[in-house]
Amino acid sequence: MTNSITSLIQQLSYLYNHITVGQVIDISLTALVFFIAFQALYQTRALQLLRGVVVAAILGGGLIMLMPLATLSWLVRILLIAGAIAIPILFQDELRWALVGLGQFGRRRLLGSDYERFKHTLSEALSHIASRNEGALIVLEGQTRLEEIIATGIRLQAEVVTPELLETIFFHNTPMHDGAVVMRGDRLAAASCILPVQSESTGGRHLGLRHRAALGLTNKVPDALILVVSEESGGFSVAWGGKLYSNLSLGELEGWLDQFEAQPVENSRQRWGWLRGGDLRSTLINILTSILLAVIAWLVVIYQTNPPGQVVIQGVPLAVSGPSAGMTLMSAPPATVNVELQTTRDRIGELTAASLLAELNLLGLPAGVHSVPVQVSAADPSVQVLSVTPANLDMSLEQELTRPITPTVMIADLNSMPTGYVVGEPALSPASLSLSGARSLVESVAEARITLLVGERRTDFQVPVRPLLLDSEGKPVEGVQTNPQQVVVTVPVRRTAFTRQVGIQPTLDEKGLDANYEIRSLEVLPSMVTLTGPQSVLDSAEAYLVTAPISLTNHYSDFVVDAPLVVPYGLAAVNEQGEMIQSVQVKIGIAPVTGYLVLERELNFLNQPAGTQATAEPARVSVLLIGPQALLAEITQAPQMVSVQVDLANLAPGTYTLPVLVQAPQGFQVQLFPKEVLVVIQ
Repeated sequence: MTNSITSLIQQLSYLYNHITVGQVIDISLTALVFFIAFQALYQTRALQLLRGVVVAAILGGGLIMLMPLATLSWLVRILLIAGAIAIPILFQDELRWALVGLGQFGRRRLLGSDYERFKHTLSEALSHIASRNEGALIVLEGQTRLEEIIATGIRLQAEVVTPELLETIFFHNTPMHDGAVVMRGDRLAAASCILPVQSESTGGRHLGLRHRAALGLTNKVPDALILVVSEESGGFSVAWGGKLYSNLSLGELEGWLDQFEAQPVENSRQRWGWLRGGDLRSTLINILTSILLAVIAWLVVIYQTNPPGQVVIQGVPLAVSGPSAGMTLMSAPPATVNVELQTTRDRIGELTAASLLAELNLLGLPAGVHSVPVQVSAADPSVQVLSVTPANLDMSLEQELTRPITPTVMIADLNSMPTGYVVGEPALSPASLSLSGARSLVESVAEARITLLVGERRTDFQVPVRPLLLDSEGKPVEGVQTNPQQVVVTVPVRRTAFTRQVGIQPTLDEKGLDANYEIRSLEVLPSMVTLTGPQSVLDSAEAYLVTAPISLTNHYSDFVVDAPLVVPYGLAAVNEQGEMIQSVQVKIGIAPVTGYLVLERELNFLNQPAGTQATAEPARVSVLLIGPQALLAEITQAPQMVSVQVDLANLAPGTYTLPVLVQAPQGFQVQLFPKEVLVVIQ
C-alpha cells in the first residue's frame, strides 16, 4: 500500500512538472463545461444528484489509482460506465433546456404598425370566439422552432391572417377546431395541431384539456406563448415559461402579447444570466469543484490512454569530470550506474543507456574524501530521473606529487646460466624514471624493479621493460604513473668456456635376452648433457655420447640401471644444474613376445539332464587365442588345454540359444566364433 501511494505521488508530481499548454487548455475547457452545468442547475434537485454522481466518480477514480485491486477496479469501472449512461436519462429535462438555449438564434419579429395589426387581429378573433363560448388554442412560436408540433397538424402557411380565418378554424363542427393553431411570426403555419398534455399534478385546480395541453407545451418549450380561450367560461388564459396564467382580461391578454414581442430583446441581454447561479460563495464553490473535476477527469484519461510509468535502465556509462589540476583520484569510480526513470508509457520502450548522460563532477574539490552525487540527465525533456544507484560515490582526492627514482635490475634465471657463460652489469636507458601520482602512493614507492630472464640467449641483448613499483615490504604499488613507462635494458652476455650439448645413446647387449621376450621401451635420464673442454676436442666429438654395454641376461620384465658414460678424453659432461656427471639412468621395458592361435574345438555339454540327448548347431566352435608366444607353442602341442562347453543345467527338453563357455590357460585374450549356439534337447 505504501509503495502504491509513493508511486502515485511520483506519477502525479511527474504529470504536474511536465504539463503542457495544450493540456492546460484541455483542463480549462473541461472545467468550463462542469461550471456551466453547476451554474445552470443551481438550486435544483438535479444539482444535488449531479454532485452525488461526481463524489462517487471521485471516490471510484481514487480507489482505482490508489489500490491495484483487480475485482474492485473492475466493479468501479462498470459503475462509472453505468453512471455515464444514466446521466442523460436522469438529466433529460436539464439537457433539453440547455440544448434549446444553444439553438436559439432569435425569431421573426414584427415591428411598428405590422405588429399592432397582428395583435389587433388576435385580440378581435379571440374576443369574438370568447363571446360565443367557443374554445380556442393558439401557439405563438418563440425562438424554439415547433416543427414537431406543426407536423402533427395541417400545414397552411397562410401569409395573411384575419380574424375571420381564426374564427372559422375554431368554429364548432369545423374539421380543424379541436386542435391548436401554430403562429410563426405573422403567418399561420398550421392548424389542428396536437400538443403534449400535462400529465403531472396541477395542484388543486381543475383544468380542461386545452389548458393542460397549453401547460404541457410550455413546460417543454418555455419561450412559446400559448393563448387559451375556455369553452366553458369564455375566459382568457396564457401559458408561458412553464406556468399557466388564467382569468385574464382582454387588456391583460394584450399585455402578454406585448411582453412576448419584447422577449428576444430581453433574452439577448439576459440570455447568459443563468450563469450567475447563486451568490458569490456558491459560484466560487462551483468554480473550485469544476476545476477539481476537470483535473480528475484529465488524470483518468491520462491513466487510461498513456499513463506515466517507471523503468530501471542498467549499465548507464559514467563520465568523470576532473579532478582539478594538481589533484589526483585515489580510486576509480564504477564504469556504469543504474538509473530509475519515469516517463509516459509510449516512451518507455525507446529508453536505452545511450539516451542518458551520467556524470561525476570532481572539478574544484580539494584534497580529502568527498561524497559526490551522480548527476543524470536525459535528452528527452519528458523523462524524469527518480533515483540513481549508487546515488553518491565516496571519492578520495590527494595532492599530486612527482619525484625521480632509479630502477634496479634483477636476473631471475642467473643461476641456471649454461656452463661457460656469465652475465655482465645491465645498462638502463634512461637511467632514472619520474614517478607521479597521489602523494601517499608516490612516497610509499621504495623500489622500481626490473626482472629479466636470459633464457637461451648466448649473446648481448636489449629488451624494453616496464618497471614494477614496490613498497618497503616488497608489495606492488598501484596507481602511480612512470615517465617513461618503459626502460630499455641492455644485458651483456660473455662466454668464459667452450661447451657443446650432445644426446645420450644407451648401448644394449641383446645377446642375453630370452628369445620369447622383446624390448618394449627405452628411456634415458638425462637425455642431453653438456660437454665442456677445449674447442678442438669438442669439434671432433660425436653428436651423442654412448654408455657402457648393458646386459639383458635373465631380465624378463622392466628394470632400471645406472649406465656409465663413455666421455672422450679431455672433455667433461655436466647436467642442466652445471654438475659434473659420469653416468645416466636408463629405464628398459621388457615384455614377452605375443602371437595368436586359432583352434577348432568340439562343443561339450555340461550338466546334461539324465535320459536326454542334446545336439548343437554348429557342433564346433573357433577359438582365437592372443598371448605370449611360448604359451601358444605349448597349446599347439596340447590342444586339450582349451575346451568349450554349453551349460544345460535346469533345462527341459526344447530348443534353446545358449552362450558358449571357454576354458583356457591364464594370460590370454580369448574370442569365440560364434559366441552362441542353437541347442536341441530331446
